[in-house]
Amino acid sequence: FDYLLKPVDDDLLMETVNRFKSKRGNQRLPERMKNLNQLYEGDVLNRIAIPSLQGVDFIKVEDILYLEAAGNYTDLVSASSEKIVASKALKHFDGILKSNPKFFRPHRSFIVNIDRIKKLSTYQGDILVMENEDEIPVSRYKKKEFQTLLGLSNF
Repeated sequence: FDYLLKPVDDDLLMETVNRFKSKRGNQRLPERMKNLNQLYEGDVLNRIAIPSLQGVDFIKVEDILYLEAAGNYTDLVSASSEKIVASKALKHFDGILKSNPKFFRPHRSFIVNIDRIKKLSTYQGDILVMENEDEIPVSRYKKKEFQTLLGLSNF
């Protein structure tokens, strides 16, 4: 951006810092506002920002099938079966999606979009079959909460 020669003049330093702040803030502000406006529609989360190794992906919340923990990363699987590796842990997304009634954490390693569940299989344990045929386990600790959420008496 700029450089200063030693000995540094205080006035020149302040002028350079102020120029940097104004230039940096003005360049990205319209882009940031556009992205923030897309994230929310009223008070409802419309899109979610997924920080990945390539940048930030903005995904419609309704297009998320499920999220899976992968150590300090999270694998997000979309309705088009696209897999995005996010550089945040599942706990980060749990905090964001917790207020959305369409998302449930049936297991410590998964968060699912309940609108994207195709079937519940009880043949060999409790398994949620998603629209893309991926299978998500329901932990025994979350079974009651899941029953209540979907209004099921027993499964």
